[in-house]
Amino acid sequence: MGLYDDDNNAVTSGDQNDKEYWYSKAHAEALDLALKQKQPEGAIKDFLAEAIKVHDAALAKFPNHAEVKAWKEKAETIKSKINPKAEWDRWKPDWPWDSPFLHGWVEYNWAVCARAAGDWATVYEQARAADNHLGDYGAKKHYKSWSEDLRAWVDRAYDHAKEIWEESRKHR
Repeated sequence: MGLYDDDNNAVTSGDQNDKEYWYSKAHAEALDLALKQKQPEGAIKDFLAEAIKVHDAALAKFPNHAEVKAWKEKAETIKSKINPKAEWDRWKPDWPWDSPFLHGWVEYNWAVCARAAGDWATVYEQARAADNHLGDYGAKKHYKSWSEDLRAWVDRAYDHAKEIWEESRKHR
């Protein structure tokens, strides 16, 4: 048991300035979209193995976080409904949650959360990484088939990540 583990045990809800938390939330968002888009069962099956791992990592740090518990429970419920013999399948073309979008989404949202917490070192690192993963060689390179709303989100997040990265440089 670490010195500050009790602090994490007290966390029961809300966004956290933490990598595992944001990857857990990203996988929950991705699963929701996969189900809404009726993505292939084989693609979801393979995705769920990773999603459950990231939920477990977040719960190892924040064992009483209600949203993370719910995200994991939903992933396990969907896993139980999938045909265990479902073979690997590709995502449909409008699927955004592959890398680099997934990483850019996490980095951007984590940077925004870290900014609110005054954690400028994390803002600097994550906003800069989001700039790479959401930019022309990242998500923007692949987003032509995505919905207009999602493309607009990427553009806004990309611009905002650059702004808060510049802001973070003043605090270094």
